[in-house]
Amino acid sequence: MDIAHGTLDFEQLVAERVAEAAVVTDADLSAPGGPSILYVNESFVRRSQFAAEQVVGRRLEILYPGELLDDALAQMRTAAEARRESDIRLHARKPDGKLAWIEGRNYPVFADSGALVCFVRLTNDITARRRAEQEMAVAQHLLGTIFLAVDQGLIVVDDQNRIVMANPSFARAVDANPVDLVGRTLTPWLDPADATVPQRCCEASR
Repeated sequence: MDIAHGTLDFEQLVAERVAEAAVVTDADLSAPGGPSILYVNESFVRRSQFAAEQVVGRRLEILYPGELLDDALAQMRTAAEARRESDIRLHARKPDGKLAWIEGRNYPVFADSGALVCFVRLTNDITARRRAEQEMAVAQHLLGTIFLAVDQGLIVVDDQNRIVMANPSFARAVDANPVDLVGRTLTPWLDPADATVPQRCCEASR
């Protein structure tokens, strides 16, 4: 969305994105503490837990203290210099001092004269998603460590009995390289009566 040269004002932009948290600031990126906050919408109040009167009229540093403000200003400068929206992905401070992960877009708004008028920041809180991603990464690392270190032979197969992953213990048991086992069918190592067990397990897990 190109909103340069006054083609879209911030009130219209905020109205179109009411589900997102909206913060409108002035264009003074060089001011101590960052630009002044001119407006926040109800979604911002609900998501951030700040009351509007706590932030409107204050500098942006109330949301992005310390080095976080430097990151926020760098993203705003990128948007202003390119004269188009830019990505937001950084931490923001909540009223209790805790940090939340947010992502969204910076929109610089320009007058017909070409002068930068203000910024519209539209964001979503992705803290829960980031936490889930981090927990998943830790779990995957732990699972991988256990998978490789355990003495028992372990394999992962797909619904066609093809080997997706084999640990060193299983590879030693069948006298093969773990890498060479990937993609091979498990059938040769199964009793005929057990040949359909992996497929039935896959179907049961769906």
